[in-house]
Amino acid sequence: MTLTITVFIFLILKDMCWGGTIYAGDWKSGDLHVFDTETEARSTVGNIAQSAFFHGLAYDSVNDIIYATSTSAGYLYEVDRFTGAGALIGNTGFTHPVALAFDSRNDILYGFDFHRCIQC
Repeated sequence: MTLTITVFIFLILKDMCWGGTIYAGDWKSGDLHVFDTETEARSTVGNIAQSAFFHGLAYDSVNDIIYATSTSAGYLYEVDRFTGAGALIGNTGFTHPVALAFDSRNDILYGFDFHRCIQC
């Protein structure tokens, strides 16, 4: 018997934007998934980046941008929510950025590393 465990990092958009949509990143495969809360259907949007372990997603509602962090290399990506493609923004300078949060009021992206809090 083979047991497969998939871990998703969820990003729930404020006010359930775009018709009840929840985005989730599969931390191991790097895939971006979308969940429809009305139909309970899940589909894969696309791959953010090959060989990158994603642990953080954040949404900038003002500029309509999803951000993702990779703990395999400490990179920060901008993610296209329609294709799932990730555009590398750069290295965060930290080894294990595991969580992100975006403050739309002050236009600040915050990150949490295993060792310290970072402000991008």
